[in-house]
Amino acid sequence: MSEARMREVPMEANEQRGEGIQMQEIWQPIYDTIYLPESISHRTARGFVYPMGQQVHVRNGFHVKTDQDTNLVHPTMLDAPKSFRIDWIDAYFVDDQDIMHAKSRWYAETVLRFSLLPKQMWESPLAKCVAPVAILRQINDDLLSREDIESLAGTFTSKFQKPIEILQQQAFSVEAEFSEWAMKRWTDRTSPVKLVVTLNGEMSIPVY
Repeated sequence: MSEARMREVPMEANEQRGEGIQMQEIWQPIYDTIYLPESISHRTARGFVYPMGQQVHVRNGFHVKTDQDTNLVHPTMLDAPKSFRIDWIDAYFVDDQDIMHAKSRWYAETVLRFSLLPKQMWESPLAKCVAPVAILRQINDDLLSREDIESLAGTFTSKFQKPIEILQQQAFSVEAEFSEWAMKRWTDRTSPVKLVVTLNGEMSIPVY
């Protein structure tokens, strides 16, 4: 179960947070799927741009995004009056078959950035923020305890020293940049078809 807390937003807080409103904080990551088309310009692809219901280019056609792809309902921002505190970011690639192993070179050849538009707030090689689900792909279907999973996640990801806060209706996005090595192999059978990015943290929602 997600942990929930009640708090009162101080009157001097930024008005984008909602002054004097009682808020409930719940653990609710924000996730988005970046579909990687057959061709790409500028070696980059952006996430948290196309919400649920938006049609996007995919390999060999188009796809309408659902809640299996993202929980974003508006492009580049949260639905009002929500705000969000990011504790850490992780991501994983998917190829034609399954989630790609964390040891795949594609992770080392990709850089992930997060921006509160227009300011870049964070950058990391994807190999240093691999999602636990990609790490578990390397284990031969052994059942792991929660402690084991958290330990594995901690090996590849770390919490921010200072969380990044997304205020109400503040624009944000992620950008993945691919190396020359990746671009030369973009159409290979073993190349990824999508990148799933998760912003891990607590969502603040109003209590009426």
